[in-house]
Amino acid sequence: MGKWDGPEGTFISVTEKKGADGKQQLPRKFDIEIKNLDKTEKFEGTAKAGMIEFIRNGKTETVKTATGAETGMKGFEKETTCVVVTKGSEGFCRKAEAAPSKSPAASPEKK
Repeated sequence: MGKWDGPEGTFISVTEKKGADGKQQLPRKFDIEIKNLDKTEKFEGTAKAGMIEFIRNGKTETVKTATGAETGMKGFEKETTCVVVTKGSEGFCRKAEAAPSKSPAASPEKK
């Protein structure tokens, strides 16, 4: 969980949602905030197969861990702690000193 920065002030922020009792929900649920150059949008995501799935404009999309090169984003080639939504246009990274020990979707989903 946390915030990953993209180019020109863009970012993605992922926060885990807790149940009414304050405990982790199963499957895990997340609040996702994506700021692009035009606007900021919020979505609810669900952990699935090591990724977070969410619906945007009627289409299922995913947030998944990636290297800088895997994001397809110029300038991120040497980064190692990144997430990608749309390769080449929605990749976000953290500098090594700000990196968490786990990505937001790394924990396996319990059934």
